[in-house]
Amino acid sequence: MKCDVAIIGSGLAGLSVALHLAEKKNVVVVSKGELLDGASNWAQGGIAAVLDSGDSHDQHIDDTLIASSSSMAAKRSNG
Repeated sequence: MKCDVAIIGSGLAGLSVALHLAEKKNVVVVSKGELLDGASNWAQGGIAAVLDSGDSHDQHIDDTLIASSSSMAAKRSNG
């Protein structure tokens, strides 16, 4: 297989770069599994950040850890 660019990883960042480069380059995406097996598919609503004065970094960290633990537990129970 011949290409201009090989993207290793089919997560959000890899696929975004692949789409951008595909306008002018022949791009191949290499994934260790199915394209939707990456962690990006488990993201809950996008990017989270502390933006409001009522938010705190500690609460943001706690929320992130709770959400990731729940998501991984669900993934493990589904196979």
